[in-house]
Amino acid sequence: MVFAETCRIIQFVRKVNEKALEGHTITTISSNKVDFCETRCFLNHDCVSYNFGPSEDNDDTYVCELNNSTDNRRLKPKAMYVYSETKDSCRSNPCLNNGKCQYGFTAKTFRCLCSVGFTGEFCERGK
Repeated sequence: MVFAETCRIIQFVRKVNEKALEGHTITTISSNKVDFCETRCFLNHDCVSYNFGPSEDNDDTYVCELNNSTDNRRLKPKAMYVYSETKDSCRSNPCLNNGKCQYGFTAKTFRCLCSVGFTGEFCERGK
């Protein structure tokens, strides 16, 4: 199997009904289908989980909240919502020196985007 640095492969491993992750939403989108929400999470390289549920503004529409965390301590009860998370390889913070981890890339299942002045697979080398 060949992995490219820009190809993303993610796996949603858990869904929790009547819950939503709070404090980590990076984008909110109107959507009527949970599958659309999952696809949008895949397309957003910072997304590792999502909340899907009815809009507070309109009974006929739903919202998709893309999250940049899978921190289960932040799961809160929320009626008619579903929370779904990926198998997040970034949970252990493998990137050093304030590097940003993105899940789903390369054979090791994540990539590090290094801060200015650092390089290496884990941003371990100063320039």
